[in-house]
Amino acid sequence: MAKQFTDKSTRKFDPMSIPALSNEARDAVNAAFDAMSTWRTETVNNNEKNLAEVIEKMAAAARALGWPEQIVDATRSQMQTVTKTQIQMMDQIWTLGRSRSNPPTHRQCCPS
Repeated sequence: MAKQFTDKSTRKFDPMSIPALSNEARDAVNAAFDAMSTWRTETVNNNEKNLAEVIEKMAAAARALGWPEQIVDATRSQMQTVTKTQIQMMDQIWTLGRSRSNPPTHRQCCPS
């Protein structure tokens, strides 16, 4: 996977970037961003660890079944794409959430 999608750096929200928020709202927003950052970091770590193991075991099973290597290659590619998409979605939500402009519309959050 590309480095951008395996970046484990913690993301921080600057609650002072939106001065009109009450202390309660700042605390709630900060907690939400902390939880999202933790979720992203854990997702990257788990995907790195588990994807390699899953692919290794699938390859062994495919060999034992006499399946062509292309099945494992296609599955590996699909799993990597799903993982990359999941991280991109988290990053997009993070970016939209940090935006100082108007709240995101449904179309921005959930493109069809």
